[in-house]
Amino acid sequence: MKFLKSLQFKLAIFFTLLALTPTLLVGIFSYSVLQQSLLNTAKENARDMASLKMSSFDLTASSIELALTELAVAETTQAYLQLRYNKQSDAYYRNLLFITAKIETLMTQRGDSIRTAAFLWNDGEVPLVRGDPSSLRLYGDYRESSLFSMFDQSSATIRWLHVVDDYGTSQIYVYKPLYSPASDSVGVIVFHFYSDFVNKFFRTQNGPGSFDVLLDGNSTKIMSPHNNYSELTDILVEIQTLPIINGNREIRAGENNRSFLVTSVVSSVNTWQYVLCDPLENVRESTGAITFVVLIVILGATAGAVLAGMFLYRYINKPIQKLSVAMGKLQQGDLSVRVSSTRTDELGLLGTGFNQMVEETLNLIEGIKQEQERKRETEIRFLQAQISPHFLYNTLNASKVLARQGRSEDVVDMITAIISLLHLISNEKEFITLNREVTFIQNYISIMEYRKEGRYNLSVDIDKEAANCLIPKFTLQPIVENSIIHGFAGKDGDCNIRLEAYVSNSILDIKIADNGVGFYVQEQVSETDDKHFRQVGVQNVDERLKQNYGSEYGLTLESTPGTGTVAKLSLPADYTDAGNTE
Repeated sequence: MKFLKSLQFKLAIFFTLLALTPTLLVGIFSYSVLQQSLLNTAKENARDMASLKMSSFDLTASSIELALTELAVAETTQAYLQLRYNKQSDAYYRNLLFITAKIETLMTQRGDSIRTAAFLWNDGEVPLVRGDPSSLRLYGDYRESSLFSMFDQSSATIRWLHVVDDYGTSQIYVYKPLYSPASDSVGVIVFHFYSDFVNKFFRTQNGPGSFDVLLDGNSTKIMSPHNNYSELTDILVEIQTLPIINGNREIRAGENNRSFLVTSVVSSVNTWQYVLCDPLENVRESTGAITFVVLIVILGATAGAVLAGMFLYRYINKPIQKLSVAMGKLQQGDLSVRVSSTRTDELGLLGTGFNQMVEETLNLIEGIKQEQERKRETEIRFLQAQISPHFLYNTLNASKVLARQGRSEDVVDMITAIISLLHLISNEKEFITLNREVTFIQNYISIMEYRKEGRYNLSVDIDKEAANCLIPKFTLQPIVENSIIHGFAGKDGDCNIRLEAYVSNSILDIKIADNGVGFYVQEQVSETDDKHFRQVGVQNVDERLKQNYGSEYGLTLESTPGTGTVAKLSLPADYTDAGNTE
């Protein structure tokens, strides 16, 4: 009792309190700062993770919209719309087969996403269905179905449609209205997706009590948590009363009035909203170890407590910081970034998940690049294929005329020339030498002399360096044909065509001039004009050169009425494997 009243005891108490008070304040302050820092980092990570998921979805959705747009505006589709009431024509079925092939190719590439693709006419006809037709409920008169009534055809805009069926399952559609050349609404192209289409983008393993949900533009659930959460209804109600944002907000929900960190991200393709809900206690649990550090600081030395706090802060913050830096680089477009970690806890799994998402994004981008390359090759072959039938039909028609006139010797000569031309047509090589193309033109002119019963004089001036240059097959023939068919139409006197070619600075320049009737070049102002480059064959020459070599190369026309026309072609001088080329 006497000791308790002594000054020694009082001083001991005083100095103990003096030593412990600042340590306790520093510990509490450090604890609060660390907690807020982790909360801010968790908010940033939640935003980045949700944004990355939505970006991955938007990339796929954009590629699907691009494929749908290209299918709707394709020349073949437009021609098919014009012929949709003329089912007896061969062109109707050719266009239908081409459209079907494009849809089947798309469904093969998107086999894990697109369940059904269909054309639906407003008159109740279903001209084309691929996939599972039952998924679109195309029984009876589908125009009376609630699904068809949801298709908004007020404009040609692509729209995404989410419908909850009678079984409570979310059904996702994307469609584009089709319009005839007369601007009349014809129907729609619609894709129906598998029910788990969105899960591969958004469904992940969440922490205890955490859940995520995907909402459409009407705040209807597209993807819901596997388990029932009493707080979900309250959170959705509050989300619906607030403006749609990209970011975080704290919401209290449920009977226990728990606090949630709610992160929202809105799609840039449609109005869908991805919502990630994480209880704040999950975030604060990561700071529980700091309490022990504070007790050590109070009971032990300030220095030891500070060192321990720094160590723990580094231990917790380092992997989070790595992930934050990596996400920052990813947002700037660096897809080579990876998070390196040997840890196997939740923070280590977070880095592993980030690496997997980056790999999936890379694979998706590479798939899109390959798809675009295949599309480019297909366009080049299609442009070349337009020329061969165009010329062959005219040539065979000329042979028929000679045969009817009883000119058997001329028919024999002409058939011999046709055989020579067919040899070139059947040749699988896409590129031939300039000399070989000139020989082809000479045979062609001899055929046209029989057909037109006229005399066409061809003069050729090609330097040795240009003679063995490789050019796309059927590059010069459409131009010569244009001169004969249009340039010399109604012309009296000699019909002369001069072909010159030379190489300068690794560029092959070719000039074909005629003394025909000519035309006004300034009239050719639009690529959609029927007179563009006079005929489709000449237009295809320009398009093929640009497809093969780039937009800086191609074909230009110079013409003066009454004087003639000059066609100038420019392309790289290429001698690759010229000795083994037909």
